[in-house]
Amino acid sequence: MDTLLFLRQKKNQKTRTEVWNIIAALLLGSSSFAILLSQLKLNWGFGSMFSGGLISGLVSAWNSLADTLGNTEYLILTKFEGAGESYGFFLTILLVVLLVLAYLVIRSRFAPLLLLFTVPEILISLFLPLYPKMGFLVFHAATVFFALMVMKLKGGFFRSLSISLLLAALSLFLVLAALPERTSFTESDEGMTKAGEKVMDLIYGKDDLGHGSLLNEERKIRSGDALLVTMSDPQEMYLKGFIGENFNGNEWSSLTNTTCYQAKELMDTLKNEGFEGAGQLVKPAGFAYETLPGNEITVRNSGADRRIVFVPYDLKEDGSLEQLEQKGGSIFDTGKFKGQQTYTYTAVQNQEDHWTDLTARFFTIALGSGEADPDISDYLRRESYYNEFVYENDTNLGRAERKLLAETIGSAGDQSKGHMDYKLAIETIRTYLEDNFIYTEDPGKPEKGKSGLEQFLESHKGYDVHYATAATLMFRYYGIPARYVEGYLITDADARSATENGTVVVPRSRAHAWTEIYIDGVGYVPLEVTPEFYGIMKEADLSIGISNESLMRNFEELYGNQTEEPEPETSKANGNQGGSEALKILWIVLAAIAGAGLLVLLGFLLKAALTAIAAYFARKKLFEKSDPKTAVSAIYGYMEEKELSPGPEIVALGNTAAYSRKRISEKQRRKMLAALKELQKMKRTRKETGKRLLHGKA
Repeated sequence: MDTLLFLRQKKNQKTRTEVWNIIAALLLGSSSFAILLSQLKLNWGFGSMFSGGLISGLVSAWNSLADTLGNTEYLILTKFEGAGESYGFFLTILLVVLLVLAYLVIRSRFAPLLLLFTVPEILISLFLPLYPKMGFLVFHAATVFFALMVMKLKGGFFRSLSISLLLAALSLFLVLAALPERTSFTESDEGMTKAGEKVMDLIYGKDDLGHGSLLNEERKIRSGDALLVTMSDPQEMYLKGFIGENFNGNEWSSLTNTTCYQAKELMDTLKNEGFEGAGQLVKPAGFAYETLPGNEITVRNSGADRRIVFVPYDLKEDGSLEQLEQKGGSIFDTGKFKGQQTYTYTAVQNQEDHWTDLTARFFTIALGSGEADPDISDYLRRESYYNEFVYENDTNLGRAERKLLAETIGSAGDQSKGHMDYKLAIETIRTYLEDNFIYTEDPGKPEKGKSGLEQFLESHKGYDVHYATAATLMFRYYGIPARYVEGYLITDADARSATENGTVVVPRSRAHAWTEIYIDGVGYVPLEVTPEFYGIMKEADLSIGISNESLMRNFEELYGNQTEEPEPETSKANGNQGGSEALKILWIVLAAIAGAGLLVLLGFLLKAALTAIAAYFARKKLFEKSDPKTAVSAIYGYMEEKELSPGPEIVALGNTAAYSRKRISEKQRRKMLAALKELQKMKRTRKETGKRLLHGKA
């Protein structure tokens, strides 16, 4: 009766243990699944859990992840055909796999395997980077704690709590530590902490002008060299780096990752057809002039920000920059955890000091023959699509800025038939800045409650960052696309002082901010708007006719509206690989699942090995180091457990040690150890003999 009660109690205990195992697995697997969905921005619910197919759902989930990374981080993943309308069923299968994996880990009672449910979220946060919601991290920490309690970790409640809190803190710390690199350097990120900025500055170098920030008390340019530029034909040039296109009243940021990603297919198509925004001036210059001497350029970054690539307006061939993504058609993205120390490219002869002549020549040639030139027509067709992108993004003006400019410089004029005439806008803006503002490199911080722009327009003092910011916004106010630019100047004097191999040392003191405006059909050109910098760089002759009417009169009649849609390129962002590639993704996922399963199996084997090793040394210590009576009793118990069948003398000795008060000597311990060794040898011999006999019968 007692035996039956014992067996029933043991069965009930086993049932309770299994119930707790299942509950812990459900919580652990579900929390990991929730974090995964939160990080990868995937949607799943009971209404969609069985919708879609397995492979088509996998492709759909992958493409969704590619869009998420492209829009948020501008990380480009190949997208595949074969996506279904939903990935619900695929995620359901993934949830089941996580639940089974969690159950096996909890059954193993090997706590380190719980890292399988924590390390992935950390790696995703660091290297993609995508971050889970804080609530999910807290919930996951609680489920890890519960799992540790069910696994009966040695140390009980407090040790389990400590480990779960440690894992949660590690996840949180790494997620927060990754924030400074959440986006590429060319995009403003409000979540970036000052401490993170300083760390990145120490690693990659500091930007001299602060990305158009109007909040600095003074213009601080550190001493030392910024760039070493080697040219086959040393000449003066603007080397532009940071390009500001979004303004918030106090500072500039580049186009958002979302904007650049959504335009990527267009930009890739245009680039495939030979049109690049980063070196657009080269195309119309090629039509305007018979020869365009090349200039092989190598840039060595010796003190500038290595997250920024510095290029001229006359870029012809990307050279070593070909491997970099171009964001928005003009920004070379160095990528996450990278930076460019040295790079090469090819430019043509400087066009910035005569862009008005270039513009006039280009349109004169285009109109001169009286019939459309097919090469020019192809170029203008491509330019028309880039032109639309430019006007959509580089004429933006916030309501507060528009109101402030209206109060400051008056009406923007009638723009129903197009923007203000280029020449008139340039003269109006430069004259206004010359007559009403004082250049100072110590303007002080804005007054409380005022934006940086408002402070500049009211105080009438500032330096090149302020002038370039105001001018850029004024051009936009007049309907002309404009961007704020920071970079370095290589003056004519610098070019003439180049070494024998054509190297020009560009000091930090050459850091400068300027405005660039978009000339329809031609591209972006630099404009000096800070009086203090007049004459440093050669300037295009603004007396040459560049009015809208002189450029475009009869032009559309000859070339017509460029309405032909460009054929999209099969690009990295929008692949066309089909089902075989989808199977590759499936194999990757299956390999990951198999790898996780292998880790669980290895965990079981490792636990078994460690347990066996620990038991061996504990037994050895008990048999050889404890007092003889305890040792002999333990050895006898081990013989019975292993069914070694000791003889009568050994049985008597074992019972004496276990049940009598008689003293056991060291000699008797050695006798017992020798008997154990002999019995183990005999058992092995019997097994080997049995195997041989069995083999002989077979």
